[in-house]
Amino acid sequence: MKKHRGAISKQVRRPSNPQLHWQRLMPGVWSVLAIGLLFVVYIGGERILNQEVDKVTVTGELRHVAKNEVIAEVIPFLQKGFVRLDMGSIREKLETLPWVFEVRLQREWPNSVVIEIVEQQAIAQWGDKGYLNHRGELFTPDKVNVQKGLPVLDGPENSTKQVMDYYRSVGDLMREQGLALQSLTLDKRGSWRALLAARFEFDAAELDITELSDAENSRIKNNSVEVVIGRDEVLEKMQRFIQVYNKALPKNLVAVKKVDMRYSNGVAVSWHQQS
Repeated sequence: MKKHRGAISKQVRRPSNPQLHWQRLMPGVWSVLAIGLLFVVYIGGERILNQEVDKVTVTGELRHVAKNEVIAEVIPFLQKGFVRLDMGSIREKLETLPWVFEVRLQREWPNSVVIEIVEQQAIAQWGDKGYLNHRGELFTPDKVNVQKGLPVLDGPENSTKQVMDYYRSVGDLMREQGLALQSLTLDKRGSWRALLAARFEFDAAELDITELSDAENSRIKNNSVEVVIGRDEVLEKMQRFIQVYNKALPKNLVAVKKVDMRYSNGVAVSWHQQS
């Protein structure tokens, strides 16, 4: 069919597809949403990371450790915030305190830290330097006071375990005889000495205690006897002491000042002055 000259050919326009335009926009929309979400997460994360610690709670059966002392040691660590709090460093710092044996830490959301302190349990006094705990470990508080009921042990540096082991062994032997091991010491030359306490009543009138020194008076009143053991065979010599104690000493033990076990075939007994 021929077109007439001057005639205009019209093309039919297809209607636009809204869904097609939306699909083209979707990548950009998702990008904007993702960026927004990341921003929200970042802001929220920063708030969480920078959350301050407003409360420190110290718990435990505390007799020697002051709560305010614990809190003072912890305060410098709190600047890092709740989440960034270095729990390991806090624990190490607190365990350097003399009477602290163990530290347990716990975060409590949103702004609290709980610190449980387990104190050292002194089972013996180590000379005038410090105390031994249940593991035989030496700890040295600033002030060392005589605690009633604690045995007194002493020895050269790095001898705590050896002295503690002998204290337990000799102490078991003495308890079987109704005696208490009050003190066990090892001097620099390797010589051992013990102080025993007997549990029985005595008549102070039998002794002229006015002529004795204050130290001797104290030992008599506490029924204490010094035993010089010597350098070796500690357990064997203390077993020999028990034999002598059972045969000859019980009735007169209050009058005994010192028993010297350094003899191979016997003992030497020193007596308090009697009237």
